[in-house]
Amino acid sequence: MQLSPLLLILFFILPIEQVTSQTPSYVDRAQKLGLDFIWPTNASHELTSTFAEFRATHYHYGIDIKTWNQVGYDVYSAEDGYISRIRVSPSGYGKALYITHKSGYVTVYAHLDGFAGKVKQFVLDKHYELMRNELNIFLNPKDLPVKRGDLVAFTGETGIGSPHLHFEIRDPSGNELNPLRFQKGQFQDITPPTITGLGVRPLTFSGKVNHSFEPVIYKDFKRQNSGGLELSDTPVITENAGFLIDGYDLSSGKSNKYGFHQVQLWIDGKLHYEIQYDQFPVDEARYILIDREPEFLRDGFGRFTRLFESEPNPLVIYNKISEKAGRIFGLNSGLHTGRVVVSDLLGNQTELNFKFEYQTEQDVSGLQFLAVKERKKYSIPEFSVNVPAEVAPLIWYPVTGASGNLEKSDIDTFFVSREEDKIRLDIRGKSVAKKEFRIALIQGNHSLLPVQVVTGKQSLFIDFQVQSMLVPQNFSLKLMNSNESLILEKQWQYVYITNTTPQTVNLASGNSVFFDAGNLFSPQWITFTETGYLSDFSDYRLELGSGSVPFYSLAELKFKKTQKMKSGIGLYRFNRNSSSFIGNRTVDDYFVSNFNSLGVYGYGQDSLPPILIQKSGSGSRITGKKLEFKIKDAGTGLNTSSIKVLVNKQWCLAEFDPEKALLKVYTDRVKPASDYQVVLSLEDKTGNRTTEIFNWKGR
Repeated sequence: MQLSPLLLILFFILPIEQVTSQTPSYVDRAQKLGLDFIWPTNASHELTSTFAEFRATHYHYGIDIKTWNQVGYDVYSAEDGYISRIRVSPSGYGKALYITHKSGYVTVYAHLDGFAGKVKQFVLDKHYELMRNELNIFLNPKDLPVKRGDLVAFTGETGIGSPHLHFEIRDPSGNELNPLRFQKGQFQDITPPTITGLGVRPLTFSGKVNHSFEPVIYKDFKRQNSGGLELSDTPVITENAGFLIDGYDLSSGKSNKYGFHQVQLWIDGKLHYEIQYDQFPVDEARYILIDREPEFLRDGFGRFTRLFESEPNPLVIYNKISEKAGRIFGLNSGLHTGRVVVSDLLGNQTELNFKFEYQTEQDVSGLQFLAVKERKKYSIPEFSVNVPAEVAPLIWYPVTGASGNLEKSDIDTFFVSREEDKIRLDIRGKSVAKKEFRIALIQGNHSLLPVQVVTGKQSLFIDFQVQSMLVPQNFSLKLMNSNESLILEKQWQYVYITNTTPQTVNLASGNSVFFDAGNLFSPQWITFTETGYLSDFSDYRLELGSGSVPFYSLAELKFKKTQKMKSGIGLYRFNRNSSSFIGNRTVDDYFVSNFNSLGVYGYGQDSLPPILIQKSGSGSRITGKKLEFKIKDAGTGLNTSSIKVLVNKQWCLAEFDPEKALLKVYTDRVKPASDYQVVLSLEDKTGNRTTEIFNWKGR
């Protein structure tokens, strides 16, 4: 294989007026210990991903080295040490090696196609000794010592993703370090990063952007003579808001898009906030969920990086500069200047200049409300909720120049958010701000009156004053039009979930949700809405929350079992057009499962076992190497740890590739025979089992 020229790129975020790329202290510490990490492969010196980039639930732990969409390049030990951990899994890192070096530094090599030399033999023996297809074993220093430059494995595509080598360096304290900081090779990159979007969003109920509670995203920028960018529009910020930035970096002449290495926000010529991605604790990689704006991710706007700290955050990547932690508040009324500078690791930078107007006055809408009376009962089948049974005021919302009554089809999404003494209803849809409707919101036995209404481009925001109790509270909402047509009816329980104390939320249905200390990044108000019937489990749904609340760790659902439920029942998370299985563990008379995001949860059933198909092209004879099968499961997915293959009653190693739905069975340790019986058994995640028996001839 012909190697490409030595080209390597990187990027991150550091302080700036003049961008510099100073060597982090962790590099000096490693060098003083005599550590000199070499490049871990002969595949290339180019990257497909850099350090701390966005992943759905965490920062990218290391770098991804390009292997030209091929497998089989050499992988070398980056320093002297010993192999301390070996993982073999069909998902995640796939086949991976962990090598411990002097003073506890660790390098990680993942998505391997296979192992080399004594490592290969050691792993193979462990498979057959333990009779397990999947391994996660920890070793002692004397088991598998290695030298710097030793061939230990080959690049592959096991686990998740296309062919590449994932490489990490960790320090003795468990911090992920940027591997590119250790390389002494010459890296060429003269291409500055690209800024694709500037976001501005309110950070409190009193904050507004352009007189609306909606965030604003700007994507059209002018190119200045200096090479920088300029925003022509002038955002108007009221009270409290924050800026966000989106974009990517490129290396010279390459098409792979990377994350920034450094970002800075300057306000009125002073550094206001900065981030630099050079290291983070392995166990705190999930903090990316509040570093990237979850609301923008949810709505498909992009992977915007927050230029403010909105949650308590222990990571050392932030330079908070002042007590404002990047937030825009408390400025003098009038015009102000802003500048965002993004940089890569080699100091290439792009800046975006803009102006914004700051104001402190509250631009309260003059929309009028008319109170009317209507006698209705509020209830949900099968659940008893503490709401008024007879009289409740309905509020009439007339819009000047309205284009008719609000209808169900006008509403796209409905969100509820809360501060201590206010609730905000966020009704979204193409024409919701132009239609007439009636609305009633009840807290316990108290009818609430709106205190503010603000319209957006495709949103209507209504604020209500509420009783500021921190105990669980019941709410009831009814939305109608003047034709007496019911548009939306909801009942929910609002619970204040702390991040320091375990809490169990008991629901009217008998189901419950358990939050342990530390499940959330910060205390949150969360809505718990039950709909449907427990007696018909397929109709029951529990909606948790209505906004974007990131979780630090897993909370727990506990759902009752009923007599109607048959085998194959489990808990699911429901999206608009799909559902995903989350578990069917049973404790007493309950299904129990963990979850790490708000959403809609309920029961589902999978009674179909996996389907096993002999792969086209496989012969009817065993050749002494391997057999291949295609496996399909239309329900909950395959329980990969259940796969078991016996050839003439002898256990055989079987490797499953979930992306290709391909099972490879290795028969090289089977004793030669004229006839072979192959027994293959496996289960899906709800316990539906498939067993197939094949009778094949020998060579």
